[in-house]
Amino acid sequence: MSVTRSTLSDIVGRLQALPSLPEVVAQISRATADPEANARQIHTLVVKDAAIAAKMLRMVNSVFYGLKEPVRDLEQAVTILGFKTVRSISLSVGVLNAFQQQNA
Repeated sequence: MSVTRSTLSDIVGRLQALPSLPEVVAQISRATADPEANARQIHTLVVKDAAIAAKMLRMVNSVFYGLKEPVRDLEQAVTILGFKTVRSISLSVGVLNAFQQQNA
């Protein structure tokens, strides 16, 4: 497939119309990429967004992880899930919310 100048211009135009991610999602993304960050710092950011926190708790308590006791502490959830998964969850929730707001 060859990309013409008009096709490229159309793609760039659509990209500029996309909403930006919320600040909390951006902060979580930066923090999870920081090799000096710890679970407590990530937890401090996650508690600012109820949707991300709920999604994390649902995931960590799913049968996939097979834990004997349910996890109710977000800091423990961050530790179990790992920074990559926390980042993925926050980005997915942020993108989904951004598109829902744009289509509303």
